Amino acid sequence: LEVESSYKAGLAFSRETADARAQDARNWKVDARILPRGEGALIEVAALDSAARPLAGFEVSAKLVHPTDRRRDRVVPLREDIPGIYRGNTEGQPGRWDLVIEIAKDRARLFRSKSRVQLR
Repeated sequence: LEVESSYKAGLAFSRETADARAQDARNWKVDARILPRGEGALIEVAALDSAARPLAGFEVSAKLVHPTDRRRDRVVPLREDIPGIYRGNTEGQPGRWDLVIEIAKDRARLFRSKSRVQLR
């Protein structure tokens, strides 16, 4: 792996490690489902805090990342339908994707996950 600046790469790694520890300490429960809808899919994210209360009023985003072709990546806009439930539609092409979910408040990222999913 080549990096432009090993110093900047080290800082980024340290920041990501600290963010991951803070995320684990929050003990949030975040579940995602992908439901087929016609030619696409509905992505639904349910988010609860450590006391099982809905995470309402957060900025939740989803992105489908193609494992081999970044040109096929797509952001899926999510909206909060009911407290703690965020949904968005996407035109899904069948195949394997990485689903990246991020939760933020006041532009500060508080949660991030990446999961391999199969769209049918």
